Amino acid sequence: MRTKLTSAIRLSKNQLPLVSFAIPTLNSERTLRKCLVSIRAQKYPNIEIVIVDGYSQDKTLAKARNFTDKIYMCSGSLGMSRQLSVEKSSGDIIALFDADIILPHPSWLYNVVTWFLTSDKNVASIEVPYLPVPNASLLSRLYLLHSNLVVKERAIRGRGCLGGGNSLFLRTRIMEVEMDEQASSTEDLDLAYKLGSKGYSVIIAHEAIFHDTHITFDESIRKEITRAKEFWHRGIRRLTGLTISELLYEQLILGFRGMILGLIKDRELAWTLFPIYLLIRIMAYGLVFLTERAISNTLFGGQAKA
Repeated sequence: MRTKLTSAIRLSKNQLPLVSFAIPTLNSERTLRKCLVSIRAQKYPNIEIVIVDGYSQDKTLAKARNFTDKIYMCSGSLGMSRQLSVEKSSGDIIALFDADIILPHPSWLYNVVTWFLTSDKNVASIEVPYLPVPNASLLSRLYLLHSNLVVKERAIRGRGCLGGGNSLFLRTRIMEVEMDEQASSTEDLDLAYKLGSKGYSVIIAHEAIFHDTHITFDESIRKEITRAKEFWHRGIRRLTGLTISELLYEQLILGFRGMILGLIKDRELAWTLFPIYLLIRIMAYGLVFLTERAISNTLFGGQAKA
């Protein structure tokens, strides 16, 4: 998928399409209110919020009802919830966001939509950088710093799949493909892969959003293990568009380079956790791949999945 780094211009209100924020939730009471408050605070005339909940046991639904009546229930995977949220939305632009995203200022959506409306006809989606929330844990800050480095590197080099999670999509593009309804974590990468396979491009806009995620090591480990399992079953190369050596480059070379520059130049203490963070990823993926390979060998007589 080709990427673009460009600039936006100002547009009048009558040029602004309806934007649907399609948000899956599951026991999201810690973050959901801040997410929805930031959406409703936008100085943008055409917004709808679509919530697809996985039968939360906390106060998620009560919080959601204060902001929208378009609330639907789904007991399936995250991929199924994403697909349902798209089907129930009406916007010409669909923001496939998580419940832990916060828009940083009231003009954010207006600014991002103008990137769409001033781009060429080949664009399918817009991806934006992440910011840590105020008082974020060092681990959360590190995760977002490294994620931004990876996205920037892929955009500059023109490789890998971009425009997946927490991105905005043209409805006409996203309706050309189907979400992976079996996926519980990598549905965003699968979507980016499918759109890229059709030859559509991604805009990397300079309008960052807050992402309140990877707060603790326990949370990080759980998410890495879930993602590793789906990489195994669906294929790393297919979901990322990268070879193993390219992925190792992003994790090792790019990561340690970011750590050195971050500590020396930016004095960002979060980078002190990078060796531990990297070790967690290596152990999670190593454990999952070894376990899955052993299962495949048992079930299929040594014909393990690639």
